Amino acid sequence: MAWKQERIIEGYISQAYNRVIMSGGMGASNKFIFIILLGSIALAICLTFTLVFVLIPKINAENSFYTVKEVIDGDTIILNTGDRIRYLGIDTPELHHPTIGPECGGREAKDENVKLLAGKRLRVEKDTTDKDQYGRLLRYVFTEDGHFVNYEIVRRGWAQVFIIYPDRKYEKMLIDAQVSAVKENLGIWKHCINNQKEEADENK
Repeated sequence: MAWKQERIIEGYISQAYNRVIMSGGMGASNKFIFIILLGSIALAICLTFTLVFVLIPKINAENSFYTVKEVIDGDTIILNTGDRIRYLGIDTPELHHPTIGPECGGREAKDENVKLLAGKRLRVEKDTTDKDQYGRLLRYVFTEDGHFVNYEIVRRGWAQVFIIYPDRKYEKMLIDAQVSAVKENLGIWKHCINNQKEEADENK
């Protein structure tokens, strides 16, 4: 790629030099014009390559859509690119716990995740932290038709808000979703957390 850039720059300089020569040689005034032309060309080239190789890839990354290769559990998926995505800001019950096995609500959380993603393309959005300690990409996930997946799982009661500083972009939205789910006694709040509290009270 570098040699192509050098050839392009050489071509622009050669054209500028030929124009100066054709306009009457390299007198003092022509030297000044030549320097101005070189400066303008260099600036234009810098701006062009900044746009092409820096700005455009970032814009495309934000607007790219992916499909789901596999749903691991309520808050983890694998994209068609092979990237493993861990949903930011939420935590669902474990489905593959190494010692205690599936937690209450783990299967239902995965099923809810599958329903939200079924047949849809996704856009992923980064906050501040790129990856967790397991190498998973930490992202907010949006379906192409506009659903915020992290939010929906919390709102339907199958996840708790799990905010870790500095990734707090949608903190208020997620907390509001959890407050509503708790009030309506949905998902884990009904079948796991509140149910366990009731059983504990009965055993006192």
